[in-house]
Amino acid sequence: LLSTDGVSGLEAYHNGHWLPVPHVEGSLVVNVGSLMSRWTGGKLTATLHRVAGPTSEGSHSSEGELAEAVRRPRTSIAFFADPNKDVSTNLQGDKSKRSGEEEEKEMSVADYIRWRTGGSDAGRISVAFTKEEEKRMEK
Repeated sequence: LLSTDGVSGLEAYHNGHWLPVPHVEGSLVVNVGSLMSRWTGGKLTATLHRVAGPTSEGSHSSEGELAEAVRRPRTSIAFFADPNKDVSTNLQGDKSKRSGEEEEKEMSVADYIRWRTGGSDAGRISVAFTKEEEKRMEK
């Protein structure tokens, strides 16, 4: 969940394009994360999203609005909810795997979050798109 302040920059990847997420006063932006997407077998798709700046490639946001956003103080309040850290990322008896989907190794939610955020075992230093997410952006 995200309560925005009207400053431009949040973009979602949709139909091959990075599109600005509009600010609607009093509303919340709801993002289905990769864990929920995994649990629903892709029926709920994780939203590929980013915060764009004036030099971000492929942005459909106004360059002027993004330049202005860099100069303004901003407040973004995000809320993340995760299940118990010991819960498995694979649901018991999960038969929802889509055709052609790579076999995903089972891990605890704690290990999944550590991997997703570039924990020390992941060989990354920041959040990165998964191979599946990168494929979605190639289309």
